[in-house]
Amino acid sequence: MEQNTETRFSDYPLSEAVLKAIERKGFIHPTPVQEMILPRLLAEDTNIAVKARTGTGKTAAFGLPLVNKLTSPAERPQALILAPTRELALQISNEIRSLTTNRYPRITAVYGGASIGLQLRNLEKGTEVVVGTPGRVQDHIDRGSLDLSEIKYLILDEADEMLDMGFIDDVKKIIDCANPDKKVALFSATLPAPIMKIVDEQLGKTEIIAEDVPEEEEILVNQEAILLKADDRLEALKRIVDSTENFHGLVFCPTKIEADEVARRLMEDGYPAEALHGNLSQEARERTLRRFKNKLTTILIATDVAARGIDVERLTHVINWELPHNFDSYIHRIGRTGRAGEKGTAISFIRPTIRYRIKEYNRKSEHILGSSIHVVKVPEVMSILQVRCQRLEQTLEAKDQEYRAPGGNQKEKDIIAAFADKLIAGMGAGNTVRALLSSAYGDIFDTERYRDIEQFEEPKRKRDKEKPWDRKRKGKDSEQDDWQPEGKGRGSRKADGYKPEIKPGTVRLHIGWGKDDNIGPRELVKFLAQLMKIKGNLIDDVAIKGNFSFATVPEKAGLAAVDASRKNPDLPTITLAHRERKPERKSRKRK
Repeated sequence: MEQNTETRFSDYPLSEAVLKAIERKGFIHPTPVQEMILPRLLAEDTNIAVKARTGTGKTAAFGLPLVNKLTSPAERPQALILAPTRELALQISNEIRSLTTNRYPRITAVYGGASIGLQLRNLEKGTEVVVGTPGRVQDHIDRGSLDLSEIKYLILDEADEMLDMGFIDDVKKIIDCANPDKKVALFSATLPAPIMKIVDEQLGKTEIIAEDVPEEEEILVNQEAILLKADDRLEALKRIVDSTENFHGLVFCPTKIEADEVARRLMEDGYPAEALHGNLSQEARERTLRRFKNKLTTILIATDVAARGIDVERLTHVINWELPHNFDSYIHRIGRTGRAGEKGTAISFIRPTIRYRIKEYNRKSEHILGSSIHVVKVPEVMSILQVRCQRLEQTLEAKDQEYRAPGGNQKEKDIIAAFADKLIAGMGAGNTVRALLSSAYGDIFDTERYRDIEQFEEPKRKRDKEKPWDRKRKGKDSEQDDWQPEGKGRGSRKADGYKPEIKPGTVRLHIGWGKDDNIGPRELVKFLAQLMKIKGNLIDDVAIKGNFSFATVPEKAGLAAVDASRKNPDLPTITLAHRERKPERKSRKRK
């Protein structure tokens, strides 16, 4: 994270308590993003929308003005910070608490998956700053436990992530029901059209601020994709590490459980790996990052949200354990390597069932980055051994030069020379070298440490019109004509602001396939019906978005689909959508 060596935090109108907290954290100079943002937020003269990369100090940029201004108790919340996930909400809460030595402001985090009772009690006691996910914040607003009528500051962090996760309608509602005189600061790694629409239509006069990226930090990434089965990914990762000199890389995993599992299995095989995710305490997170920056750990397995804020120079690799569903996220990830004029490599593991997405991402990469994604093979065992032998040869040559150099422990050198002469006289030079290599470096030549990997070919040039699930059914007779949607309303466009009413005994699913994957309402209904073994007319209110979709299904079948998605890596990600709220007007019943 580059810092300005001229400006100091003490140059800003910050209180002694805040400056003391900053000093305690070891901060002296603001980052370029902080230098752009702090004067504007401290002055409160306009709304801002900020496009900035991860690791640029965004949390402190909006957190410092808050703790500087909110120094006394208030009957109602004075600031609301929206974040896309529980992990990021907790991370922001902890970071803001560390920015002051005063009792106030009081900070309350509200998010799904945790006891709402405790959150209700904390809100009832009084709080000046609320940090939460859009779904749970809207839930508290509906319950009447969160009053935004006196909100002075609204912060939208990682706005593009909230858009990708389907929270954008909640965000719009929250903006509308908050104090109209509030000041808004929106932060995002990218500013796509839907985000700019919110800025134009709901925030009023807004200053757009973009981080200045120095030319020497232009992304210089060699993009590669490897087609392989999910079970072969760990073996492929080990081969990549072993074939790379001084590997220092970040591996993105979709879940905390998987990150822990990958890190554990790597460590069991002797690789210096650690996991980083939202379940770690702040102290453990900082310790893990410190070890990674100092290269005591060279493989960091991290979830997307936990990795935000990581800024480590000269990473050799970024590995996508799974291809992200959103191309902006893909760019955001691979931008962690190839910085400061150093070449880096980004490798995505892609299951054969979704190989058609390579062409889509390659087209976007050529347009935006001016570079292509190359489909490559996993390094062969013999080529890895050749690389390791070359490294050993270099090590032995350096040792020989060290031995021949004047000085050092001459007695030790004499003992080594005498012992070497004895071995060569008794065994011969060739046998001596072979025995020593086998004894001291046998693991380098061990081919059994690697197992076979099934290799797959690059997608054909001609566009494959088949959907991913159809490939498995080729040659089989379909008996599922009744899977097709019935009625004119299914899958059609609803009026703006429409929210489907979730009936008892049904659940709303979020499916990680959308228009970008060539999926339409009929295809999605057919896929879900086949997966859940139900008729298509039981699947209702289908909504197809860019790279995800929604559908309402019977509760038992929906829960089974979520469980199947967790267990089968060939399926798209299927989760329960955040709780839908009833629309103001009920939709017309289908005849």
